[in-house]
Amino acid sequence: MHPFRPPFGVPARPMNPNTTQPQHPFNLQDMDPSMLTYAAYLSGATPFVPPTFGFGQAGGSQPSQQQAEPDVDVVPETQPEPVPEKSKCGRRSHKKKEKDEPRRKNTHLKWTKEEECTLTRAWLDVSEDHEIANFQTDPVFWDRVRALFYSMWGQGEHRDKDSISSKWTDINNKCHAFQEVYQRNYDNRPSCEGDVGVLTKTLDEYEKTKCPFPYYKCWDLLRKSPK
Repeated sequence: MHPFRPPFGVPARPMNPNTTQPQHPFNLQDMDPSMLTYAAYLSGATPFVPPTFGFGQAGGSQPSQQQAEPDVDVVPETQPEPVPEKSKCGRRSHKKKEKDEPRRKNTHLKWTKEEECTLTRAWLDVSEDHEIANFQTDPVFWDRVRALFYSMWGQGEHRDKDSISSKWTDINNKCHAFQEVYQRNYDNRPSCEGDVGVLTKTLDEYEKTKCPFPYYKCWDLLRKSPK
């Protein structure tokens, strides 16, 4: 019977127990796994599978799989938008009304036809004053017109300066516009048409092109004035 012949690549174990070479125990773990597989193939045995230490043995622990960290939505920190300061310029302070405080009544007084005629007469009297008419400044002229208007109306200073000046501006502009229409119709009138016909035609034309003429009495006073 032949002694055991190790497979190719496996060192032979010495048979003489008296040899001087150091004896090493036969350890399959120190052998090349490919050589062991080849030897098993030649002998028809089950291929050798080297044991794994620490995994799959009794008392051994399975390697813990690293748990994936949960996805956390990172929200970037946003700075609060600066609130623009509201400008205090141009604001008007309103006084808070008391609960039972009565509301102010509108002090605007509507001009009457008699007041408009009185103002027109006052303006004519001051402007036709030949002694001082050409030597008075505009403020002095209007101070005299207002004083005479208050005196003729007889109710004191019930109108302020702005009310009187604005009313006279409106009277003067509309009377001039009406006079232009009247003068054109008068110059182009038929020979058989008198002043009444010209006036009626002028009133109709002015109303159709602009509005109803509101200052007929004032215009009648102004057109008879030499100024």
